[in-house]
Amino acid sequence: MTADSTPRPRRGGLWLLIAALACFGFLDAGTQAVGALVPVAIIVWTRYVAQLAGALVHQASRRGLRAMWHCHHPRLQLLRGVLLVLLNALAVLSLMVVPVGDFTAICMLTPAALTLVAVVFHGERITPLRWLLIAGGFSGALLVLRPGTDSFDWALLLPVATMLVGTAFQVVSNRLASLDSPSATNLWTGLIGAVLCTAVLPWQWQALTSSTWLTLGALSLLCALGHGLIIVAHAREPLSRLAPFLYFQIGFAVLAGWLLLEQRPDGLSLVGICVIAVCGAWSSRLGLATSR
Repeated sequence: MTADSTPRPRRGGLWLLIAALACFGFLDAGTQAVGALVPVAIIVWTRYVAQLAGALVHQASRRGLRAMWHCHHPRLQLLRGVLLVLLNALAVLSLMVVPVGDFTAICMLTPAALTLVAVVFHGERITPLRWLLIAGGFSGALLVLRPGTDSFDWALLLPVATMLVGTAFQVVSNRLASLDSPSATNLWTGLIGAVLCTAVLPWQWQALTSSTWLTLGALSLLCALGHGLIIVAHAREPLSRLAPFLYFQIGFAVLAGWLLLEQRPDGLSLVGICVIAVCGAWSSRLGLATSR
């Protein structure tokens, strides 16, 4: 093979990632806007129906209906599915009462929480600098939450709960990654979520206008687009290049909240958001560098 015919890695993954993070930022702002009109169960149900339908069409054409459902650990699949339903429900509830930027910043503490899980339960060692960055990230969250002050709102504990459930979800997902195929996990998660949300739907069902259904459909497509862009981005760029830029989602969330909902974080909240983003991106970069 000549030098000219040697395959070259495709680039542009970083821009695809940034586009995906913009999708997620505006998805959260749109969810907050529609959350004032639509029950939580309907919002979450539409996402699961869209995810399951897309996964079925895609996987059936590649592997066949029987092969794609095969899994070795149904109990873990059930746990993952339940955790994701709870995660989505908490996220929607959070977005009904908490500014989009604050919500996203607190949820982006999940990598720091996962690092603590690895240290406590798996005996992993991290450098003093990473300890300092993790402490800095949680200090930034305190600036957003401000417990014990007049500005503290108990509703801010909802994104904290979302972050903790998200951490548990990532732990289970990491375990399943070595046990079942990604396609099977994706399908079982979508099926479990769709079944659970459908079971709850009669208690929260209400008639919606056609424009509201269109909005929910557009948000589901925006969610699917964001996840699709992330998959392609990881296929084009190494994780070490992409990971520090994941914290751009906080900036997009603040921007979307400002443009769509006229939300402007106050001074201390803005400082806390920036501290979480800087400490998280720096810690992510250090972690990937030491793992190579």
